[in-house]
Amino acid sequence: NIAFGVKPEDIDNKRINIAIEQAQLKDFIKTSPKGLNTIIGEDGARISGGERQRIGIARSLYNDPDILVFDEATSSLDSETERKFVEVIRKIQSNKTIIPGWYLDPRR
Repeated sequence: NIAFGVKPEDIDNKRINIAIEQAQLKDFIKTSPKGLNTIIGEDGARISGGERQRIGIARSLYNDPDILVFDEATSSLDSETERKFVEVIRKIQSNKTIIPGWYLDPRR
């Protein structure tokens, strides 16, 4: 799910592991029955909202874009996970353009 749309033979495991670490998914994967190969169901039906959100974040980070748009990126995260994620964003913002969702709000 992190390398969604990438051919299996083209998946970069190093980038997968970096994205897992940055999106705070390490514990989730360790406790999942099949680790990285766990089926999460249609639209992530078998996992929590926070886990779905972190997988989406990891997917974005795996692709290593120059620009990241985060619209309510932490809305489903618990406070500790959110704190750690914000630390990651602070670290990577020096070499990426980060646009918060509130910035795109047409009412502003």
